[in-house]
Amino acid sequence: MTKTTPIIVAVILSLLSACDSDKGPSEEEKAAAAADAEKQKQEEEAIAKRKAEREAKQKAEKEQQEKFDAALEAVAVVPEDAKLTGDLVKACDEVAAAQDAFVQRLQTGDALEQWNAKKEETLPMTKIKCTQGNSAKIAACVKHGLENAPEELKDAFDAIFDHCVDKYRSAAGGAGMIRKKPL
Repeated sequence: MTKTTPIIVAVILSLLSACDSDKGPSEEEKAAAAADAEKQKQEEEAIAKRKAEREAKQKAEKEQQEKFDAALEAVAVVPEDAKLTGDLVKACDEVAAAQDAFVQRLQTGDALEQWNAKKEETLPMTKIKCTQGNSAKIAACVKHGLENAPEELKDAFDAIFDHCVDKYRSAAGGAGMIRKKPL
């Protein structure tokens, strides 16, 4: 007899004892299987619920972004009846005044108090940023956007300004070209 023969006999005996076809799974095995199935079902339901919540949140964010983009596109334009001035400094002074009116109109509470405390520092920076555009069209666009911004754009000064710059900047440089700051 070889060394593998006892192992083979043991395996055959264990298989024969396990193959008692008259017996089904025990009550404990049935209960354990039912508990596992219930746990699996609950996990699948939780996963499906989280997926539905995530998809609903993504859809709501997408709709909100589309609404924001539409509002931005509607106000960040140079109106057809706009009188473009040749005096860029005057136009940028009007942009700064429009920014103050924009914040006064749409902000409340702490945001308005913070603005009023810092606007003497912020408005000159707005004028500088505006004059860097070197374009009366950019200034007119920003002014129009600020004066006509709806509630959903109350925190979107930079978005309005950047949209106008992107829309009316000169591709060749010169007028309307805002240069990047050196690092």
